[in-house]
Amino acid sequence: MKRSYHNLTIYTRPLTNGNLSLWVRHKFGSGKYTYSKTDIVIPANCWDAKKKEVKSRQEFKEYREKFKLLSGKRLELIDKLNLQEILPEDALKQIQHYHISDSPELIDFFEKEFLNSKPKDYNTEKYNSIFSKLETSLQEAKLSHLLPIKMVYFKTYTNEIVRALYGTTGKNTATEYLKKLNTILKDYDSNEFRDKYFEKYYQTEDKKLKRPVKIESVNNAIKKINSLKRLEAFLFWLYSFCLRGLDGQDVTLVSDELLVEDYPLADYIYDFDIEGYDMPIHIELKRKKDCCKNLYITN
Repeated sequence: MKRSYHNLTIYTRPLTNGNLSLWVRHKFGSGKYTYSKTDIVIPANCWDAKKKEVKSRQEFKEYREKFKLLSGKRLELIDKLNLQEILPEDALKQIQHYHISDSPELIDFFEKEFLNSKPKDYNTEKYNSIFSKLETSLQEAKLSHLLPIKMVYFKTYTNEIVRALYGTTGKNTATEYLKKLNTILKDYDSNEFRDKYFEKYYQTEDKKLKRPVKIESVNNAIKKINSLKRLEAFLFWLYSFCLRGLDGQDVTLVSDELLVEDYPLADYIYDFDIEGYDMPIHIELKRKKDCCKNLYITN
């Protein structure tokens, strides 16, 4: 039996203004054609109909350069198709981004480039969890051929990646993940990946109020405190009610630099004979959690 091969052909379609639009069509063996339009538009007189290419002349240099990039991408994708590394529909999507060369993997760029501009103690835990979730989402969406994910895929497969993420993650969480990914993409190429690149995909939803804890449950829990660790956890939980929006991690970030007044902090050792403990101390803490960017805390 004769073996069939994939092929991609560059051809032109006339426009109403007389120019030509370059298209690419795919065919496997004797199957049907599928098509993809590129963004290349050329004057009709610069196209060599016999050689099926842009003429090599000085006045057509700009169009020739674009055509060479498109031709190079075509050969690359034909190899990948015949080696069964990608699907025809993926090849037709990638051909539209012929001007984007192959790019590093997301995790490699993050570890070798992105972190170079960050402090040595920069917290990468959040990003690592995003990478893991993104990989799982693509697998569950049957997009394993996009793994390991490369930087260029965020340009060529934006819709697929976003749908996969929202399909396995809550709207609020997925939106936060996209914002985090945007910081890496912008660091990689600020021209291709502008600020708020994913903004049109953002989705949010109101969170349901959590069921309140009844006093009976608290009283019963107190009876079960039988270690210093449990006592510490319970006391810190009580303490959180007077923190006015701060959580345990925020408390560890409080320092003299956040003081609004010029009033030094001292260790709290309560003594009735010492005055000043009833004096309120204000700190200003900038947050990124919600619309409340600046939070004033009174101690």
